[in-house]
Amino acid sequence: MGPNKRSRIAQLQIKAFLDREYSCLIPLNLTRIAGSTDQVERRIDALAAKHRTAVLEAFMLARHDLMRPIETHLALVLNGLGISLTIAKFHSYMQMLEDKVQTYRRLYVFKVARKFPVLIQSDPTAQPFADGGVALFLENVAMKQTLARMPQAQAIVSVSHLNDMIHDRTLNGCNAGCVNIVEDSLAHRAFLKAGADALFFRYDDESLRECLALVCYKPKAVYAIAERGFALRDEQPFRFGGYHNLVTSRDRALAQIAMVAKPAPGSVSEMMRISKIVRSLPAGGAKDRGPPLSTALGGRRRSRTTAKR
Repeated sequence: MGPNKRSRIAQLQIKAFLDREYSCLIPLNLTRIAGSTDQVERRIDALAAKHRTAVLEAFMLARHDLMRPIETHLALVLNGLGISLTIAKFHSYMQMLEDKVQTYRRLYVFKVARKFPVLIQSDPTAQPFADGGVALFLENVAMKQTLARMPQAQAIVSVSHLNDMIHDRTLNGCNAGCVNIVEDSLAHRAFLKAGADALFFRYDDESLRECLALVCYKPKAVYAIAERGFALRDEQPFRFGGYHNLVTSRDRALAQIAMVAKPAPGSVSEMMRISKIVRSLPAGGAKDRGPPLSTALGGRRRSRTTAKR
């Protein structure tokens, strides 16, 4: 979706920033595609023993790794155990692994954040994990309301599903002049600077606690970070994302097709030929994409499934 007009402010000034209602906003759903935390665990427990071991070992490798694609961990473990899967089965195991990793990471954020005067927004299953501290908890807040609330928060915490992805929430944080508290991931290292235009945290140290302590108790000290992040909001890739790649990829694909046969550009015969090529592509999913998946590293990357925020 990218940045939204509801989170966009006209200008950022220190007095207005210090007067914001919330020290930090943490909008993270806990329920995953497979359901609640317990349902995710039950799906994994229902696997055959060797396959369950593979998913759990991959989880132990992936839970703190913010650099490599999560599927590489599952592929590595499957190879080590001599397990070969169909593409459909690999995707199913990947969903279980991603759900378990995301559950672990979000529970970690709640455990740390509940001790600070922040606003946590999530689904009802998260409340027991967010209670027990000074944090305020709200359940089932609509996305439009969250976006409109961002300009009233001095900081916002984001968790991404992929290490090479910058979440929409981070883009809207720039839009709203918030201090973005983000994972120390591959994508964030590429486009943001820790301590300069965002604060970075990991899951295997005290960095999240340190980030929250700064934004909650020393807002003046982090205003410059919000200011520099705010300055990025109209820069590529933060506002326009990679949409130009769609056009570039289309033009490259059409150029490659044209190498096969070259009717007059824009002619009816050219459009009919391209249409036939597109219609001839397989559309039946995994069954049309070849034999069972070899789990060797370097294989084709899995399709990205839609996950809850």
